[in-house]
Amino acid sequence: MSSYNKCLREAIEDNEVKKAGDQVSYSCFGNTARSWFESLKGDKQVRDKNGLFVARYYGETGYCAHQIEDAVGKAISAYICEIVNNAPN
Repeated sequence: MSSYNKCLREAIEDNEVKKAGDQVSYSCFGNTARSWFESLKGDKQVRDKNGLFVARYYGETGYCAHQIEDAVGKAISAYICEIVNNAPN
């Protein structure tokens, strides 16, 4: 099973599915997210209110991020991936 499919399945099983308007996002974490992150190419550093992340993208529908610093600059290691799709009508 692909990392994309594992993330989708885990998001559904863990109730990590959110709907906003016409978009549905599926989020996975931990080992599933880390495996998918490691299979993607490219690194883009992104800083937001939660800290510093290294992001990798899956086309236009998904991304994975490795958090390397928390909001106050302390080293951390956490993974998240998100798949965003249009909601079915």
